[in-house]
Amino acid sequence: MTNPTPVLSLYELSTKAVMNFYSCFKNDPDFRILPESILFDVYYMFYKEKRLCLLGVEFSDLDVFARMLRVTNKRLQLLKSFQTLMDHGTQVAVELSNSYRIRAATDGMVQQQKINVIDLGISLGAFLSEAGWFCESEKVLTACWSVCQTLPENCSTWRKSLECCHKLLHAQAAYSMIEPADQTRNHAAELVQKLFSAGETMNLAGLYTEFSLHSFFKSNYDEAFKWSMEAIRQLTEQCSPRVIVETLSQASKACIVKREFVKARVLVTQAVYLARDVYGPEHPKFADTLLDYGFYLLNSDCVKQSVAVYEEALALKKVLYGRFNLHVAVAQEDLAYALYVHEY
Repeated sequence: MTNPTPVLSLYELSTKAVMNFYSCFKNDPDFRILPESILFDVYYMFYKEKRLCLLGVEFSDLDVFARMLRVTNKRLQLLKSFQTLMDHGTQVAVELSNSYRIRAATDGMVQQQKINVIDLGISLGAFLSEAGWFCESEKVLTACWSVCQTLPENCSTWRKSLECCHKLLHAQAAYSMIEPADQTRNHAAELVQKLFSAGETMNLAGLYTEFSLHSFFKSNYDEAFKWSMEAIRQLTEQCSPRVIVETLSQASKACIVKREFVKARVLVTQAVYLARDVYGPEHPKFADTLLDYGFYLLNSDCVKQSVAVYEEALALKKVLYGRFNLHVAVAQEDLAYALYVHEY
């Protein structure tokens, strides 16, 4: 017996009608000024109905995609549709990166225009990293940093520049761009010192976690441990769940390589439980914590359990990112090594 066709709500019927008559609406000014959440639902209907060529055209428009980035409560849907476009052969990540770099190189921008371009670069660069396209993320954020360097020197612009450095360091470290990451880390440290010298206070848990991750990738485990402990000390109730989860997870990895297994277990289990409670069992952040938990189990001689956890994390990553994505490749590599150790 076949499943009955689901009954669409009036809102869903409306968005589907707009999609079906897209050629009539696309140049209508009223269509372009729809609220971002409604416009997102129209584009997501393109994804669900496999109208990928048209969706690719829309998402390749930097101004359109900038509006989609502001719909923060539908991030998973955006990630799924974006990756599907990449799998389809639409080079949307490259086109967005190129468009942003052209915009960032525009001459004669006043300060507010520069701030707007920087905000867009930080948002787009962070999304591309989250989506697993670190090379394009790095290009966007490098262009963003170039704009930051043209701003006047004051606490407000230093904070903006530090935010850009934070995101850029993440992309460069994740993509093994060691020398550029070293330079970005130095820029970030200089900005922090300027802000402290000016009497500014700020929470640096997220940045110190990136310092730790960068040191970890360079196999400088003493430095990685030091910065992880600094990040832990920065955690407060005001920190976002994302920062807390990432800080706990990275600290657990730093403890593992220092053979501090009791501390590592406490940290990584807290990260797993918090990620599941806050984001749910299908979110990439939960999958990330599972990978870190698998790393703990593997190094604690719980190899069989480690394989099971890695398999669960990989399955979650594939649902969101498909097969052709760096996030999936990293999870596959982790699982492959665990299977090798298990068989050995």
